[in-house]
Amino acid sequence: MKSAPPDKYIRSNWLQETSIFGAKRQMSYNSSNISYYILPETVEGVTPETGTALKLAHTPGSGPSYTKETVSSSALYAKRQSGGVRTMGGSVSGSFDFELKRSPAIDILLASALSGQWSGNVLQAGDQDSSFSILKTTGDADDLFHCYTGVQASELSLTTETVAMVEASTTLIGMNYVDPIAYEPGEALVFQEDAGGFPLAAIDVTASIAALPSIDVRSATLTVSHEREAKAALGPVSTIGIGTSGARTATLEVTFYRRDFAPETALTNDATTSVVLTIGSGADGYVISMPAAQASWPEESVDGASVLVTMTFTAKVNAQGDIKITKAA
Repeated sequence: MKSAPPDKYIRSNWLQETSIFGAKRQMSYNSSNISYYILPETVEGVTPETGTALKLAHTPGSGPSYTKETVSSSALYAKRQSGGVRTMGGSVSGSFDFELKRSPAIDILLASALSGQWSGNVLQAGDQDSSFSILKTTGDADDLFHCYTGVQASELSLTTETVAMVEASTTLIGMNYVDPIAYEPGEALVFQEDAGGFPLAAIDVTASIAALPSIDVRSATLTVSHEREAKAALGPVSTIGIGTSGARTATLEVTFYRRDFAPETALTNDATTSVVLTIGSGADGYVISMPAAQASWPEESVDGASVLVTMTFTAKVNAQGDIKITKAA
């Protein structure tokens, strides 16, 4: 763990070199030095000055971005000159891609994506939206930070294929951005590095569908999504909050090897079945369950020597909830 730098202008890790004119200049940034830290918010859009900012081991190239709308003046001035532009309507977007494993930072993203809160080892999807700040540094944790505030995960995707890691992605939407000169971490804020952890892969995955107990799955994609949008108001340059509308969508798409015609006959008349995706075991694992899911019509395809069937299972309302994530231990 590292504490926030006492002076936000310290850039001790920035290398410098002498130009041909003899003056010192800073080297350009390296993308491999970019780090992201996740910091849960108590008040939406307000970055805490205390607590622990958790490192996320992200896939390079993914991360948040802040954009503004550019509005052009329609006025016509002398000699066909324009009245210029104004920028407004700022908001955060982007995505985090990462390999699934047990991690405190990933737990925050999972809770936001499911609109739930962890209760011990159980995360039940619900209607409790949670936001977090993202702190980005282009060097070490002693460097200056970009700060993205009021961020939520609007979609979660987990994908696994044979001979591959379990790839995860969360779509981001947020309120505001504070540049590295204006933002200064609280002196009591602690930065916690990722401890490494056990990366989960295809060999750790089992997809169980109660109505189709004997299938051999080749690939699976779990998706949980909410319709979220940024709220704009007169006055502020950036949006004032994030809203959610409509019902949550939770699906599991599986592709498996054809061995019979159970996919066409086992789930007639829109019957429901339970679906369980087990990823890892013990202290490294997750169990994702949908107690009542309805199946799409099976689609058959051919890939080399294999005859495959693809079906999508969509969670529906149930007394136990539509989807739940449980830590294996």
